[in-house]
Amino acid sequence: MRKIIPLLMLSGALHASLAHADFDAGFKAAEKKDFATALKEWRPLAEKGNKVAQFHLGVLYAKGQGVPQNYAKAAEWYRKAADQGYSSAQHNLGAFYYKGWGVTKDYKQAFILFSKAAAQNVPTAQFRLGVMYELGQGVPKNSTEALIWFRKAAELGDAEAQVQMGHIYFTGTGVTKDEAQAAAWFRKAADQGDADGQLNLAFMLNNGEGINKDAQQAFEWYLKAAEQGRAIAQYNVAFMYDKGLIVPQDHAKAFTWYGKAAEQGDRSAQLSLGYLYNQGRGVKQDYAQALAWYSKAAAQGVATAQFNVAAMYLDGEGVTQDNAQAYSWFHKAADQGHAASQFYVGILHLNGTGAPRDFPLALSWFRKAADQGNGDAQLALAAMYEKGAAVSQNKVIACALYTLAASSNTEGAKTSRDKILATMSEQSADAAQKLSMQMAGPGNLLKALDQYVLR
Repeated sequence: MRKIIPLLMLSGALHASLAHADFDAGFKAAEKKDFATALKEWRPLAEKGNKVAQFHLGVLYAKGQGVPQNYAKAAEWYRKAADQGYSSAQHNLGAFYYKGWGVTKDYKQAFILFSKAAAQNVPTAQFRLGVMYELGQGVPKNSTEALIWFRKAAELGDAEAQVQMGHIYFTGTGVTKDEAQAAAWFRKAADQGDADGQLNLAFMLNNGEGINKDAQQAFEWYLKAAEQGRAIAQYNVAFMYDKGLIVPQDHAKAFTWYGKAAEQGDRSAQLSLGYLYNQGRGVKQDYAQALAWYSKAAAQGVATAQFNVAAMYLDGEGVTQDNAQAYSWFHKAADQGHAASQFYVGILHLNGTGAPRDFPLALSWFRKAADQGNGDAQLALAAMYEKGAAVSQNKVIACALYTLAASSNTEGAKTSRDKILATMSEQSADAAQKLSMQMAGPGNLLKALDQYVLR
């Protein structure tokens, strides 16, 4: 649910019914951004009780146009107009109470004011009533009432409400799940230029959910949302250029769009931007920049980024080599279940590099990574069983693990398997082959291994 943003508008349609020439002169001045003149023309009218002039004077104070920004003054003028039943002023004053701008934050007052504006068919107020019913702000939670108001606002053309209706039908919240209805509401919002509507419509087109799959249209809607600053859309546009999906592969364009999303804090974009700098794709290779962007994503908990930061510290790329830092970052990713990082934590403990030398701990990490199908970890675990390092020596287990690693073309695994097979009996070799088959598949290795040991 998006936060409420107060509607601070200058309504061109409202002044037409006013005969007063001074108001018309003020409006024309405001259109030319001559707010000082607009203020001069509107203030006398507002002080005489003209509700439309009072509302527009509130807008000037709210936006700081022609006067220093002053939310308290804006609220005063909105209140004068609202008390006369002016719907736009009721809405804006409600928004001020909702946000605590110029008045003490008060959801109950906001609800009352939104209700008055909603009764006059102000769609933004109707949408905000839906929000308050949904969240239980100033009124008890009531999803049925929320849906009623969201629908009213959406049918009157409020784009935010249309997006909300799309989400409601997509998730089946309070209605029968209907992806076709969801796509239809998202399209209504998208056609009005709403970035969230465009983003959601693109998602549904890309996945063929509730609408015929159309990757080309999906890209076009992602691009529209990206141009409005939606980070997720910017990432998707970049990804499509990066991989050459629908559009010709263009790393320079991918770099540009990843950069826009990354600057907004999108962690996937930060990771991808780091990769482009690391590889010199779409931009001049720059390890320091690669490390900087990897680090931003790593700080947000992205395991792959943490692994990449660790690898750069380990190799001294873009930074002074620091094995302790490498170990720290590998460990962060390993704790999240990142298999390659688990393998490296094991290796660093095995060699005493950046961490205490500890064979049992190395064995433990190799087991975790090997169970996820990491070939390097399977190879390292096999070597420990072959040599009897931190575990009872067992050639059958070692051979089975070498065989498993060789099946994924892990470098050195086939040679090691062939060497150990040359020292084994036919019976032991058959047992190793059988064990290897039982270990195959992520999550099966430790179960089969431990069962074999306990026999």
